[in-house]
Amino acid sequence: MEQVGNALALQAVKLKAKSIEADLFGRSAFNRYYYAVFYVARSMLSDFSPDWKSVPHASVPQLLVGQVRKDIQRFKQKANKLGDTESVSLCSHAIESLDQLSELLKKGYSVRVAADYDTTVSVEFEEGSNQFSLASTTVSTARNWVQRAVFLTSSVRRAWRLAHEN
Repeated sequence: MEQVGNALALQAVKLKAKSIEADLFGRSAFNRYYYAVFYVARSMLSDFSPDWKSVPHASVPQLLVGQVRKDIQRFKQKANKLGDTESVSLCSHAIESLDQLSELLKKGYSVRVAADYDTTVSVEFEEGSNQFSLASTTVSTARNWVQRAVFLTSSVRRAWRLAHEN
């Protein structure tokens, strides 16, 4: 997905002479970047529970800060009672990561909705640059969403494994 987003972004920049095609390629790039993040999150969730494999897009952020967070928080409390400061720290970091991943997904989803459904919001190309934006989000920011999601999910995965290894 990320590679497809990159190719679409590159094509949008090549066509940026205020053409309809440039706008469409730009919108599609944002769409692909969002889906790449969504697939990273969904992959993690489906590894945690088969039931979470088919969670709708809009429900994923709440699942992260709801049930997933609750499970890690419960383990963190047990580790704290045992004086396991390393596990407590790992869980604290994972909980912060869940909050950030949830916000990233919400932001990405709102940009994707603008890209897919709101034709009143156009892709804005910066003069003399390879940058463009949609709904106040630059393409370079969207391009970095995937790496950010991978980093955040790695923290959550470590805490989840620790909490569920017994």
